[in-house]
Amino acid sequence: FSGQKVCGILKKMSRNAAGCIDGWSKDLLWQAMQCDPTIADSMGVICQWINDEVFGSLVMDVIRLGRLIGIPKREGGIRPIVVSAFFVKLTGGLVLDRAKMKCSPMQFALDATDGAARIVHLARSGFQAGKAILRFDIRNAFNVARRALIRKLIVSDPDMLRYFMTMYAPSSKLCVFGPDGQFAFVDSEEGVRQGDAFSSFFFIFFKEHSYYI
Repeated sequence: FSGQKVCGILKKMSRNAAGCIDGWSKDLLWQAMQCDPTIADSMGVICQWINDEVFGSLVMDVIRLGRLIGIPKREGGIRPIVVSAFFVKLTGGLVLDRAKMKCSPMQFALDATDGAARIVHLARSGFQAGKAILRFDIRNAFNVARRALIRKLIVSDPDMLRYFMTMYAPSSKLCVFGPDGQFAFVDSEEGVRQGDAFSSFFFIFFKEHSYYI
């Protein structure tokens, strides 16, 4: 990946994203690249190494390690959110940009400016035209997406398949932090991590195409 692409993906990343275990952020890396612009090209190489799983098993386990957060739902229960390591997010953004894979034009979560507003306007106009609006809430949807089916759907793009096999094929650890420095690990073997750069794409792509498998 070129340094120019690294800068482009970094600019798109949210400054308000929750921090992960590695402690890195958009602002930290951006400041480093302002001091030494060659860092951008070096990061492109490192991200390619991450995607190709060049590092040893211990390093890859650390890279795959996610931070598990439980967010209370208004209607009761907990919504589990996994925050991926910063470098995993950066790698995922670079792979997704290079793959140029697209979902159905009827989804508004990916590559759509003001997607939520577009949904509201289209739903309103459809309702006024006499159509019905149906709302579905799939419980724990991201965590029950079948990885085996997702793998079948993305075999056409080698970079994307490589990313999936690197980040999702092996079991990975999720860390839960509690009060007074307590922590515990949970094994992640199924579903997609909501804090991952590819999570929305994998989930939408899976839901759009799994019916035909």
